[in-house]
Amino acid sequence: KDADMAEYFKLYQVTVNAIKEVDSGLKVGGPAICGGADHWLTAFLDFCHREQAPVDFVTRHAYTSSRPVKYFPHLLYQDIYEEDHMLDELRTVRELIANSPFPNLPFYITEFNTSWSSRNPIHDTVFNAAYLARILSEAPDYVDTLSYWTFSDVFEEHDVPRSLFHGGFGLVALNNIPKPTFHLFSFFARMGEEQLYRDKNLLVTRREDGSIALAAWNPVYFGSTAAAAGTPVVPRELEILIPFPKEEAFIKKQTINEDYGNPLRTWIQMGRPRFPSKAMVETVRQAARPHLSTDRLQADGGNLRLRLSLGKNEVTLVEIMAVNDETGTYIGLDDSMIGY
Repeated sequence: KDADMAEYFKLYQVTVNAIKEVDSGLKVGGPAICGGADHWLTAFLDFCHREQAPVDFVTRHAYTSSRPVKYFPHLLYQDIYEEDHMLDELRTVRELIANSPFPNLPFYITEFNTSWSSRNPIHDTVFNAAYLARILSEAPDYVDTLSYWTFSDVFEEHDVPRSLFHGGFGLVALNNIPKPTFHLFSFFARMGEEQLYRDKNLLVTRREDGSIALAAWNPVYFGSTAAAAGTPVVPRELEILIPFPKEEAFIKKQTINEDYGNPLRTWIQMGRPRFPSKAMVETVRQAARPHLSTDRLQADGGNLRLRLSLGKNEVTLVEIMAVNDETGTYIGLDDSMIGY
C-alpha cells in the first residue's frame, strides 16, 4: 500500500506486453494487493483500460489478523477478526470488478490465511481450521480460485524455523506432520457437487452417486473477541434432516477438535521439544490423525435425522451412503459366537 503506484503500472505494462509478444495465450494479471489497498484495484483496471494493457485476471491477498498485540523476535500474537471481515472484503472486490471496464475478469486469491505472519502460533491450532471452514464454504461465491498460504512449514521468510511448531504458514509441519487445517482441506475435498444446505456452521452436499457429504464446524474465539478465559464452552448442537431415499444409511464421521487431530497439543504436553526424537515425532504424527467413527441409521419417510454435538474448535466430516446389506448371503453366520 506504500508502493509507487505509477511505477508499478509502468512495470506491469512493460511486462505484460513482453509476455504477450512471446505467447498471447499466456495469462497475466494483477495487482496482488493486500487488505486496505483496494483503491489500487480500481486504479489498476482503469489504467489497463486507458492504456490498452492486457489483463486476464485480478489478484489479491486476504488475511484477517490485526496488528501484533504481543511481539517478540521469533514469535507474535494477533487478534483475529470474525469471518465476515474477509468475506466482506472479497464481496467488495467482486463488486469493484463488476463495476470496472472489465466486469467479467476472474478473481484469484493467491494468498489467504488467518495471520499474515509465519511466526504466529495460530497457524498450528485447531481453531485455524474451524475458523477457515466458513471461508472455504462461502468464498467461492465471490472468487474463482482460493490459494492457501502455504503448503509446508519448510519456509524461510523470517529465518530458519527454530522448533517443530513455530507458527509457520504450512498445512504440513516439519517432519511431514499434517496440521488441523490440512484435514480441513481434505474434508472439503470430499464434498459433493450439489449443495443441499449451507449456513455459517454447516455445509451439506450430494455427490453424483447419490451419497451425502457434509461438514460442520464450531470455532471458539479468543483474545479480545472471546469470552473471559476459563469460561466453559457450550457445545454447538445441530439436528439435520437430510433427504435420503434408501431405507438404511452407513455413516462415516471424521473429526478434528482439541482432543483429536491436534498434534500441537501433544507436542506441548511433551514440553515443546525443539528437536524431538524419532519416537516423539511418530507420537506427534499419530496425534495428528482425525478421530474416526461409524454408525448405521434407519431412514424415516425418505429422510435421515442426524444429530451432531460440536465441541470447541471442532470440524467434522460426515459421509452418508446407502447400505447394501449382504449379510444374508453368508451360510451359517452367527455373530453371537464372536460376541456381537
